[in-house]
Amino acid sequence: GLPASTCSQPSTALKNQIDVEKVQLDSLSSQIDDRRAQINKTKPKSAPYSQMVNDYNQLISDYNLLVEKVKEDIATYNSQVNLFNNCVAGK
Repeated sequence: GLPASTCSQPSTALKNQIDVEKVQLDSLSSQIDDRRAQINKTKPKSAPYSQMVNDYNQLISDYNLLVEKVKEDIATYNSQVNLFNNCVAGK
């Protein structure tokens, strides 16, 4: 194989971005759980209920969009790792 220094390294910036996005997902997940609990304690016909449901649905949408972004970023990073590993292995 080749020396690691001659092979293109996986992006540390992308790895750091993935780590930040995972923290954001955890935060959104907590917010979603909290909002669900609030909704479950609220009467469906009350004034704030509709807004709470709308806010909840927006959180779900934001979460799902971020999940897709994280999946894409992880796939890109894994591809970079595979290219690096193949280079080091001389493939």
